[in-house]
Amino acid sequence: MDRQLFVFPLIFLITCSGSFSKPTENTSAAQKKYDKYLVDSSTLELVDQQLRAANPALNDYRSSVLFYLYTKSTLNSPQLLQINNSTQLKSSNYVSSKKTIVVTHGYMDSVHSDITQKIKNALLEFNDVNVIGIDWSYYTKNIIYSWVAGETSGVGNYVGRFVTFLIEQGLSTENVHLIGHSLGAHVSGFAGKTLKANGYTAARVTGLDPALPGFNGNDDSSRLASTDGNFVDCIHTCGGLLGFDVPICQADFFPNGGINVQPGCTWLDFGACSHGRSFEYFAESIDSTHHFYSEMCNAVVDGVPYGCSNDGAEMGYFANPEILGEFYLTTASSSPFSLNITTSAD
Repeated sequence: MDRQLFVFPLIFLITCSGSFSKPTENTSAAQKKYDKYLVDSSTLELVDQQLRAANPALNDYRSSVLFYLYTKSTLNSPQLLQINNSTQLKSSNYVSSKKTIVVTHGYMDSVHSDITQKIKNALLEFNDVNVIGIDWSYYTKNIIYSWVAGETSGVGNYVGRFVTFLIEQGLSTENVHLIGHSLGAHVSGFAGKTLKANGYTAARVTGLDPALPGFNGNDDSSRLASTDGNFVDCIHTCGGLLGFDVPICQADFFPNGGINVQPGCTWLDFGACSHGRSFEYFAESIDSTHHFYSEMCNAVVDGVPYGCSNDGAEMGYFANPEILGEFYLTTASSSPFSLNITTSAD
């Protein structure tokens, strides 16, 4: 777990005040508690104008949002790609016929953080794919969380434009998988929206504990939503605190109830450990011998599942796009987290 993740809730509590959005009638007590620390839209707009005036690079996503290509042959030496630069793309190790997985980090992280590196390493250990790590740390390292949250739309739009460029260079939409953690989940959602606006639809969008602060009460157009790809799945691990505790995707997985505290974590880090469990579970699931079998449930309330049945659903990389709904499962308290490890892929 990156130490930076522990800074998230502390900065969040110290620097923000006011209300970003009004809670809905079904908002949990935990959601209401943490919404009060968010600034309102007028304050956010003022901060945005001040920061952009002091930092010209913020007005040019080309210099502040970077695309790093990882392949089996460039595992530890990624190649930098640029939007609309076909010459550079052709001279890189990128192969348009391969599956392309775009991974976006969250608050206080970068492309070098565990979220990107663990998923990238697992993907390239077991698959021959293009992995593109998005680095928007120029924004996410800012201590004003609410302002960073407000940038997810613009950054997501830029990521969507980049993927559109790849599609125009021969990438099939069936090979597009967008993955994002925390605020990065919403960036991925906005990227999916941009693709659809351009006439394309990502095959899959995966949200790893999509961030709740700043997005509670928002409609589907203002956050990651179930319509952002052909298959949209989410893993919720710090619901009601740092992440959503209600379903917002087509397939929503609630390991250990989907709330803080996840097994092996404590209350002392304000949910940072539980928040990070989402990408740890997903990274482990890329190994086809580590299964995260789940039960479909009619509802999961305060970590307790109701009306569950085993329909063969599996959380993580091998989630079935034809099995939709709310799912519940349990995990181990430390790695390996899977409770169903086989000797060979089933």
